[in-house]
Amino acid sequence: MVTVGMIGLGEIGGAMAARLLQRGVAVVGHDVDPARVDEAVGLGAVRAESAGDVARRSDGPILVNVQYLEQVYAVLHDGDGLAEHVDGRTVVITGTFGQIPVQELATVIEARGAEVLDAPHTGSYPAIQAGTLTFFLGGSPAAITSSRIALENIGRNIHVIGDRPGLGQVLKLVNAIGLAFNAISICEVEKIAEASGIDPGKAIRWIDECSGSSWLSVRMPDIAATILEHNVDNLEKDLRAVLDPHAPTAGQLPVTAAMLEHFRESWLTRSF
Repeated sequence: MVTVGMIGLGEIGGAMAARLLQRGVAVVGHDVDPARVDEAVGLGAVRAESAGDVARRSDGPILVNVQYLEQVYAVLHDGDGLAEHVDGRTVVITGTFGQIPVQELATVIEARGAEVLDAPHTGSYPAIQAGTLTFFLGGSPAAITSSRIALENIGRNIHVIGDRPGLGQVLKLVNAIGLAFNAISICEVEKIAEASGIDPGKAIRWIDECSGSSWLSVRMPDIAATILEHNVDNLEKDLRAVLDPHAPTAGQLPVTAAMLEHFRESWLTRSF
């Protein structure tokens, strides 16, 4: 039986591990928080004492589930890091960091003899539980094949964007732009409606019958309760990655720059 390695067992990584275990996939896991590891072990995972230990105890893809790029480099190099143990393995990067940073990260890992699969995803905790995440993949056919045991048990929509790490990031960030644009437009529709004496909720429902409808608007107001401050933090992080001054579109996205400036205040001060 192939054993999947999981580094990072927080809200997302822990849910992924639980889903894999539920589907009968063996998991070895590590997290800097021992309590997170305890939770995974309680569900049937095998405990690893370090990132390097994850590699030694597993033989399948190694999923790195962390929020910030600095954490990936810590996984690779701090203490008994992953970097010394990845020769011949596939390292799956599930976070969203931007095209150029992931390309640079892949160069570091590939120099150690590993394949790298860029695999950012969209979807929340319930989507992981249901196995309905959407993945955007950038990597070689070999990297994709070796990772399917994990991705196909967690995700429903698995899109291969290209054969190079970084390309998955592009589509994930494009999706972030769309989500932010839809969200901030809803905020402004509500403000316009209220200022004119129109019920904001009704205004959104009426628009849903027209061309101004969006994925987000048709899920209002229920979806609003799921976009909390930490979700706003993540979306802002994604927008900053889009606006990376080293990206191919640097300086060419004025609307995205404006959204980053105004999104947090607009969404978190909604009163409807």
